[in-house]
Amino acid sequence: MTIEKVVYCISYFSFRFIEYFFDEQDLNDATKRYLISETEKDFDEVYNLFKESGDKALIPYETICSSDICSYKGNSKFYGFVGDNSRNYCLIKFMYNESGLHKMEFCSGIGTLEGVDTNEYFEPKHRGDFPF
Repeated sequence: MTIEKVVYCISYFSFRFIEYFFDEQDLNDATKRYLISETEKDFDEVYNLFKESGDKALIPYETICSSDICSYKGNSKFYGFVGDNSRNYCLIKFMYNESGLHKMEFCSGIGTLEGVDTNEYFEPKHRGDFPF
């Protein structure tokens, strides 16, 4: 699955990319079902925060990581997603290995979206990263 498809799905509050992503991973079925369930909970929590703020979509912005300690800068892409109404936002780091996209996580360490008007930062309360 390409990062463009994942970004598109996130922009429209879709869970579709989650199952596709895990279908591409070498995992047993029980592990795959668990990870899909946990990842959907994280996204549901964040999506609901945006929806409660009156957002109908998220506007994606590719950005850079401003962290001095990030070990993924060389093999990652960083995106901010800003609510179309609230201007609230979340930041997600997409990490790659030799076989392609292999991990994503909410990452407040990315910093802010320079030049983009934003308000409150959102991420899941129980965990800052997706379980894969």
